Amino acid sequence: MRSALCMLAAAWTLGAPTAALAEQAKAAVQPSPAWPFRAATTKPATTAPGGIGLVLEARADGVYAQSLVPGGPAAKAGAAAGDHIARVDQWPVPAGIKVPEVAEHIRGTPGTTVELGVKRGGRDVVLTVTRVALHRLFPETSKDIMVVRPGFSLLASGAAHTVGVHFPHAGKAGEPLHYDWAVAPATEAAGGAGSQHGQGLILVGSDDTANLPIADWRLALKVQPDGAVYVFSSNLPVHEPAGDWRTVAPPWPTLVKPRSNPAARVVRWEGPERLKVQLSAEGKPLARVRATLKLADAAGVALDTRTALTDGQGIAAFQVPAGAYKVQALAASASGPGSDAHVTHDLQASDATAKAGDASPLVVALTPKPAPPPQQLTWGSDPRVGQGLPALEVQRWFGLDKPPATLAGKVLLVDVWATWCGPCRFTAPLVNELHARLGAKGLQVVALSVDKDEAAIEAFAKEQLPGGVPIAWAGPDAMETLETESVPTFFVVDERGRIRGVHKGMGWDVASVQAFLESLLAERGKK
Repeated sequence: MRSALCMLAAAWTLGAPTAALAEQAKAAVQPSPAWPFRAATTKPATTAPGGIGLVLEARADGVYAQSLVPGGPAAKAGAAAGDHIARVDQWPVPAGIKVPEVAEHIRGTPGTTVELGVKRGGRDVVLTVTRVALHRLFPETSKDIMVVRPGFSLLASGAAHTVGVHFPHAGKAGEPLHYDWAVAPATEAAGGAGSQHGQGLILVGSDDTANLPIADWRLALKVQPDGAVYVFSSNLPVHEPAGDWRTVAPPWPTLVKPRSNPAARVVRWEGPERLKVQLSAEGKPLARVRATLKLADAAGVALDTRTALTDGQGIAAFQVPAGAYKVQALAASASGPGSDAHVTHDLQASDATAKAGDASPLVVALTPKPAPPPQQLTWGSDPRVGQGLPALEVQRWFGLDKPPATLAGKVLLVDVWATWCGPCRFTAPLVNELHARLGAKGLQVVALSVDKDEAAIEAFAKEQLPGGVPIAWAGPDAMETLETESVPTFFVVDERGRIRGVHKGMGWDVASVQAFLESLLAERGKK
C-alpha cells in the first residue's frame, strides 16, 4: 500500500512538468521563423556592364535576335539575326517575356561568358559568348559635345524600332524646347512608310537633367554653363545624320555616343509656374486621389505625363513652363485607408483652357468606368506553397531603419516590382491600401525592388509607394533567387515562414486579397 501511494505521488508530481517539457520540445522543432531579408555583403558593381552586341526583339512566342553589332562578340560566336533565344545560361526564356528582362540576364561583367541556347531553322544551337565593355561595342567616335542647335537631329537603333528626333530651334535653359519625333520599324528610315511621327515639348532646367523618351530610346538633355542645351546621355547608341533625318535608313556606318554618364535623376517637364486642376466625380471633389495628367499647350503640342496627389478639395498642382494648357488625358486612382484601391475615370469632353499661374483651378469632371470583373485568384496553386521563402540579400532599405529579426506573429506580403514595370504602377496603390488596412493587425508588407539603378528607386518610391510601405532594393538577381520571371509577383508568407500564396501580374482587387490575408492572420498562434 505504501509502495502504491509512493508511485501514485510520483506520477502526480511528474505529470505537470512532463506536459511543460512536451510543449518545450514542440517549440524546439518549430523555431521562430527568421526574417528572410539580410544585408548584402557587397553593393552592386558601379562599373558599366558588359554586353555581347545583340539587339533583341519580342515576338508572340518569345525573344529573337533582331540584329547584331558587326564584329561584336555575338557575331564572332556565330549568332545570327532571326535566332530564337531559348535559354540564357541555365535560365529558360519563357514565351511572353519582355526584352529588358532577357537583356538583364545576358549582360554581366566584361570578360565573363554567357551561354545562349538558340533555335535556328528547326535545330538547337549552343553559343558561348564573352562579354565586352559596352563602350567597346559602341565606341565614342564623336569627341565634341552634342549641342542642341537649330536643325540638330539624332537617330537611334532600338530593339524593334528606328527612332529619330529633330530640334528645329536651339535649346536654352528654362525655355520650352520643341522637337519633332518619328518611330519606324527597325529596318526602315525614321520617316518611312510604316512610321509614326509627332511633336513634343520639353523643359530643361538649369540644375537637373531632362529625359526625352521615344519608344525604347531615352535621351537625356542637360544645360551647359553658358546656358546651351546638350545631349548628356543615351541608353542606345546614336547617329547624327547628314541631310534629311527622316530619310536616312539603317544600318549606319558611324555610331556616336554622348560623352557623359547617365543622369542620376530625371525631371520631365518641371517649370517655374503652377497649374492647378480640380477633379470631381458625381458632383463631389476627388480628395486624396493620385492623378496622372497629360497636357497640351495652345499649339496642341503634348507634354509628358505627370502624377500628383489632390488635396481635400480635389485640387492637384503641377509645375509647368509658363503658358496656357488643355488637359488631353487623365487617370485618377484612389488610395488610402478606407478607400477601395484603384479607380480609373474617363475625362468628359471639355474645351476649357487653364493658364499656368492662375489662382482659380481648371475644373475637370470625371465619369467612372465600370470596373472589370476581378481575375480568379490563384494564390494557392503555385508548387512553392508550403515551402520557405529563400533568403534575399538587400542592398538598401527605404523606409525601414531596423528590420525585424523574426517573422513570428506576422504575415508577410512581398511585392516583387521594378520601376520599368507598367503593371507594377497599377498595383502599387493596392499594396499601399493593404498596408494601411492590415498593418496594425499583424501584416508586414515589403516592396522588393529588382531594379538595377538605385537612383530610379528613390524617385519612384516618393511618387508611387508612399504611406509607410518599406522598400527593399535587392537588384535583378532576386528574380533568380525567387524563381520568378516577371513582375509584379506577390508572395504571402505566414507566421511560421511558409509560403502560403503566390500570384503573378495584376488581376486582383483589395477586398479579395484582404480576405485571404485576414484568414492567415486569424491562424496565428493556433498551430
